[in-house]
Amino acid sequence: MPVGEPVKRAVALEQGASDTLLMLGAGGQIAGVGHQKDTPPEGMQTPPILSPAIPTAEQIRAADADFVYSPFAQVWTADAAGTREEWQRLGVRTYQSNTECRDYGDNAGQSAFSLIKKDISELGELFGREDAAAELAQRLDSAVAGANQAPDGTTFLLLYSSLGGAPYVAGGPSIPTEMGEAVNMTNVFAGVKEEWPQVSWEALASADPDVIVLADLPVRGKPGDTWQEKVADLEANPGTRNLRAVREHRYIIINGVTTSASARSYQGLEQWSDAVGTGIAG
Repeated sequence: MPVGEPVKRAVALEQGASDTLLMLGAGGQIAGVGHQKDTPPEGMQTPPILSPAIPTAEQIRAADADFVYSPFAQVWTADAAGTREEWQRLGVRTYQSNTECRDYGDNAGQSAFSLIKKDISELGELFGREDAAAELAQRLDSAVAGANQAPDGTTFLLLYSSLGGAPYVAGGPSIPTEMGEAVNMTNVFAGVKEEWPQVSWEALASADPDVIVLADLPVRGKPGDTWQEKVADLEANPGTRNLRAVREHRYIIINGVTTSASARSYQGLEQWSDAVGTGIAG
């Protein structure tokens, strides 16, 4: 692809990537997507789905892609989406979210929200959507700057899933940690150096958060994906049903897709902030 020519046929390997492109107004430049967990942003249509999981290199080649975009570093293998070196030899550009390269170059020390803005700016240039990128970055800045503030010392836990019988929660490197900081809350699992650790119900109970944030994934269809199923699990488990947050229904519900770092993450922050504004964290 000649330098300066906008991307024409992109493949987005996960919903955070596809939603970011849709929000840039680049839907017509998407040849296919994979790993969709929910509906697209409001008013937008899901592009052609290549695979319910991460598309393989064969599926990407069949889509005649000129650009492959992933928010995950781990997919660039020969038996998954293909290596970046192989795509480069084929003349296909690849892009990996800056939040996956947090220690690289001038990314070091920057917040996840700053790195999402960097993605938005770079992708805006690559897709010829600079004006839309500037507007989207402004919406993100406004959400962070205008977030309602919980009382000092408020703690939270974000429950993503209970697939397999044990809870997956947001760890320290995850974007929900920074979402919580934006509303003056501290993640009780901030010290865990894994983005989405699976913990025991006992560990969750011992953390005893003031507020439990529930990631709602109603479309994906896995056991425990909806916020209602998560509440049922918390209220049925002997270790968690007596937690104050559970007894008093101190739950905040946000769209689960927004908990992956993407242009859409500010929408989850807005939902979180709105709930704080009702006094649920007081």
